[in-house]
Parts: sequence; C-alpha cells; structure tokens
Amino acid sequence: MGFKKTWGDPVWSKVIATGICALIALAVTALDWWVAIGAGGRATYSFMMARTALPNWCIGLLGAWTALTVLLLGARVAVSAKMPSPDWQTDYIIDEFFGLRWRWSNAGGKSSNFYSFCPNCDYQVHPRNDSGYLAVDRIFYACESCGARLGTFDETQYSLESRVLRTVHQKIRNGTWQPKIGPARVV
Repeated sequence: MGFKKTWGDPVWSKVIATGICALIALAVTALDWWVAIGAGGRATYSFMMARTALPNWCIGLLGAWTALTVLLLGARVAVSAKMPSPDWQTDYIIDEFFGLRWRWSNAGGKSSNFYSFCPNCDYQVHPRNDSGYLAVDRIFYACESCGARLGTFDETQYSLESRVLRTVHQKIRNGTWQPKIGPARVV
C-alpha cells in the first residue's frame, strides 16, 4: 500500500498523525526542550510588555489590521482560484443585437441555430415579409405576446442571421462576448 493511499485512509491517517505527535512529545521531553520553550515564551511576553516609542495599543491595532488584510486577501485569492473561467463555447449562447434577443448553440467552435426572441417578454418571434414587391427584401419582427414591433430590416432573414453570426464572432475575437442580459434558457 503506497503512502498516499495509506494517508488517504481514515484509520491509517489517524495512526500516522498520532505517531508523529508522539515522536514530537518524546523529542521535547528527551532533549529537555521544555527549558528552551519556557525561555522563548518568557522572552515573547517580556517583548510584548516592554515600553516602546509607539503606544502598545497602536502596535496591537496595526497588527490586527495587518492580520485582517492578509486574511481577506488570502480568502479572495482562494475564492478566485476556485471559480472557473468562463468559456464562450459553453457560456456565450445568448445576447441582444439589432433590437432582438438571440439564442444559439456552439458546437465544435461554430455558432449555429439562431433563434430570435422579444427582448421585452422573451417570446420567440419570427420575421414577416414587409415588402410590397417580390424583388425588394424587407422583413419586420413583431411580438405576438406583448404586441411590440421590434424592428424592420431591408434584408432577408438569412442576411440578418449572417450579420448576427458575424457580430457574435467579432465579440468573441475582441473579448467583449460577456452578455449583459439574464441567464440563457434552453430553446
């Protein structure tokens, strides 16, 4: 059985710890370190009670302040080390562009399956043709739930989704991809 496995065992780890404590106690007693420990304690007490140019209460206050600062900085480092860094492939699947909320999926480094939603009530919306002529591309989005007219675009749905895709890629490239809206929901 290896040391790591033995140390990880709840019984053997206690046996090893007890053995280490017993060895320390034996060394202190056998080598007569009690005199040195007592002398160190008396020296520390004398130093703490000695008169200084700065009032002792001030030194104690500064020491407490320093200890608190070190403790808080240590806690901050520990918390930030445990937090996973965001990953655009799993975390960036929702944002608002061109007056609409968009959701999509990321797989294999590619963004696809774009869906549009009303930014007011989060109802899924689809484009409608707004052109009186077949040769002119013009679409608009309106929410059937809250009745909001969300935008008119002089382009096809495919062209608008292409602009959304390019905007997503631009935000990923320049590092501004963190969405400023609520959590994503499954579409």
